[in-house]
Amino acid sequence: MFPFVKLIGVAFEATAPANDEWASVIVSRLLPILGKWSMMDVMLVALVIFAAKTSGMAQAFTQPGLWFYAGSAVLTGLLQMRLRPH
Repeated sequence: MFPFVKLIGVAFEATAPANDEWASVIVSRLLPILGKWSMMDVMLVALVIFAAKTSGMAQAFTQPGLWFYAGSAVLTGLLQMRLRPH
């Protein structure tokens, strides 16, 4: 849920008028908070997979979706840095 909301926030930041002070305040406060929590679900899944794999309960291997997800995470971060006014 958090990554989706963060993407919506980045899109809102990119399309909001530059003189809209209310939108810039909301986005500048909301996006850093969402950024901190947006990878929480991925971390939890990684811990579960690690626990299952080390205990011998399951086997895990990477699929192409992992690379697409990693690419989208990196591109979202770069896009957010590029669009954020300094």
